[in-house]
Amino acid sequence: MKSFFYTLMAIFFLGLVPPDSYAFESKPYSYEIGGSIQIGEPLPKNISTLSKIKYISDGEKAVLVNNSNKELLIIDFCCGGTGEIQRILVKHNTALNKYTNPTNFKTFSTGNEIKLGVENKKILSQLGEPNEVEYSDGRTIFHYIIDDSHHPFLKKYNMPAYFEKYTFKDNVLESFEFGFAYP
Repeated sequence: MKSFFYTLMAIFFLGLVPPDSYAFESKPYSYEIGGSIQIGEPLPKNISTLSKIKYISDGEKAVLVNNSNKELLIIDFCCGGTGEIQRILVKHNTALNKYTNPTNFKTFSTGNEIKLGVENKKILSQLGEPNEVEYSDGRTIFHYIIDDSHHPFLKKYNMPAYFEKYTFKDNVLESFEFGFAYP
């Protein structure tokens, strides 16, 4: 028994326990759409359908629609339309307007294939238990939060916190949002 105790003490004191950043290797879970629209980066110029993008809110937002007009992707920019993407919201389309930008995307899905219509079981199996679960108006909302100032992703972009929010109705994903919390 003493040898076990001494082994544990040696592991602890010699720093053989993985550093805190080890736990962050798989987070954030969602940070991009379609492999090209990424949190913390400017809107890519190589997306041909977005060459003449229409912005709203003085250039701080852009609304894109998928090729079937059923899904909306709402992008919040950090410092106007030429700034970095700060937040992304994907939801079902309820109405198009003159500021909606068409795209060739079939669906707005993340790099790990999270998209509208998936069941909450898939989110739980991919992302694990959320930091917080909220129940509101017949909906279940999963919140995943990164707020450790030593997290490599937060340090890279000099941001205080990162969140992911998944809203389900009848266990089916009806919207999701992710990005940096406003500083």
